[in-house]
Amino acid sequence: MSEDEKMEFILWSADWCGPCKALQGWLKNKTIEIQIRDIDNYPEAATKAVVRGLPTLDIIFEDGSTNRLVGLPDIQMAIEGFL
Repeated sequence: MSEDEKMEFILWSADWCGPCKALQGWLKNKTIEIQIRDIDNYPEAATKAVVRGLPTLDIIFEDGSTNRLVGLPDIQMAIEGFL
């Protein structure tokens, strides 16, 4: 992956999810743009995306390939790697 490669970050979350709330608080101080989608507000999209655990981070690369991370520690480590 080159530094110039563009990526899209989608975080699947929910208001009732404790780790999701912790992650969102942690993200407020980061310089990375992440779309946050609440599964209760977008249930059809979450079903289509096969979200089975929260928080879930989907990383979509410029070439269309994807990577998925589930769980607070894995997501935090991955985001730190992109900063």
